[in-house]
Amino acid sequence: MSQPRDTEPTALADATAASTTAATRWIEVHVFAGVREAIGRASIGLHVPERCTADCIKKAIAEEYPGIRSLVSSSRIAVGHTFADASVCLELRTAADPRVSLIPPVSGG
Repeated sequence: MSQPRDTEPTALADATAASTTAATRWIEVHVFAGVREAIGRASIGLHVPERCTADCIKKAIAEEYPGIRSLVSSSRIAVGHTFADASVCLELRTAADPRVSLIPPVSGG
């Protein structure tokens, strides 16, 4: 099982804290399949900037759980039922369904 870093807060929160004007929020990122198995949990809690990107969220997860970095990099972030563009700013506060999920690659048959 991949373990998070021992230090808190996350590196993303550290970077955000450097900018006192940036609003942050705590989000819960729901995880599935291999990510869930690797970390032994159904979700990950993170502090992120109020207006962050999907890549920003993935980077924060990979920093917390370096053992699953490659799986996280090939996964996609969804907000509600819609995949988020990697570099487009997410308006989590105003999203109709603010549920954030990390969706790993899947195979079909």
